[in-house]
Amino acid sequence: MNPLYRRINYRNFKKDVYPSRDEVTNIIQDAITLSPFKSSMKYLDIDVWGPEHSKIKSDFVLNTGLAGSGNKKFENKELDDEQWDVKMKEEYDKHPHKFNTQVEAPYLLAFTEDKIKHSHRVKFRPDKNVYMRWGMFMYSVVLCANNRGVDASYCSCFSMKLTSKSNKLCTDYKKNGRDILSFIGLGYYDFDTEEDNWKRVDDDHIEHNLGGTYDIKNRKRDGCKSKKPTIDSMLRWRE
Repeated sequence: MNPLYRRINYRNFKKDVYPSRDEVTNIIQDAITLSPFKSSMKYLDIDVWGPEHSKIKSDFVLNTGLAGSGNKKFENKELDDEQWDVKMKEEYDKHPHKFNTQVEAPYLLAFTEDKIKHSHRVKFRPDKNVYMRWGMFMYSVVLCANNRGVDASYCSCFSMKLTSKSNKLCTDYKKNGRDILSFIGLGYYDFDTEEDNWKRVDDDHIEHNLGGTYDIKNRKRDGCKSKKPTIDSMLRWRE
């Protein structure tokens, strides 16, 4: 099993079957061991919201509407916080595939940074280098998960600024001077539940709406999104 070809970003996870806490710990340890590391990585914290936190995750998902779904706050400026929560709950109950449901995964990893405790570093750090290292580490987490047969899905479609009750997960971090950089959901994919980007083409395959298919039986991708850059547009051989 090659984790590079096993990995896809799918939004739906099984809720009743999931890895053990020890397995999640082993995945993170694998990533720490194998990922390129420099000193700035010590400022990154990983909070794990496990199955026991299903309520706060089911609230939080209401704030993760897909682009173009009409479920973004800027598309509903006329709503106050309470109205927003009511409308998004109604939308979610009718069309859950219009939200980033990977944040409801059995294990939701929040990659966070303490901007108060490390304010001296935040003020002077070279951001692009720090975030580059964290991005590599997050990708290592995903590959290490897939290497162990565990599915992993990114989510960065959220806002630390929303003040609605359903966004409590984010607002509590913000109150404590912390920033969430990104999330990764861990568990086992539920390919029987509708997903907006992937469509079932037969019993064993799904197809991405931007290109590429995935064998859900043998867990292997074939092809990729058509919007990826071409090799000719990126690669330059210097003479």
